[in-house]
Amino acid sequence: MASNGSDQMPSPEQPPADFKTEFHPHSNTPSLFQSQEEFGQHATAMMAPDPHPWCPFIEGGDYLFAEISLQAGLNTSQINGLLSLIPCIVQGKENATLQNDVDLQCAWDRAAMQVTLVCSFSSYTMSFHAFIHKLLL
Repeated sequence: MASNGSDQMPSPEQPPADFKTEFHPHSNTPSLFQSQEEFGQHATAMMAPDPHPWCPFIEGGDYLFAEISLQAGLNTSQINGLLSLIPCIVQGKENATLQNDVDLQCAWDRAAMQVTLVCSFSSYTMSFHAFIHKLLL
């Protein structure tokens, strides 16, 4: 672990370290003493970016799909349905025009207008007989 801090015990003339990091004994890494300013600071400009941040997933798209599925709380049937739809769209067997939630809401509204029956009721009164029976415990 690269650090700006000293790997040695602070000397009496040095101010005491704010943080002490101890490593597992089998790592053969000495304790790390750091000031508050040094602690947690890494030279991020010198760190190489992770070429596969989606690991352990095979591809980034797999990770994104899994994350969306988890957030949406999809069940097995819904996940399988979406995963079988994606290749159909890619191969041109199916078309998808929806691009966002607004498009989906408009499509649902259009479908509701075509499917939902609208009935008007005139004002009338109905009477019902109510029967009450006490339960003995």
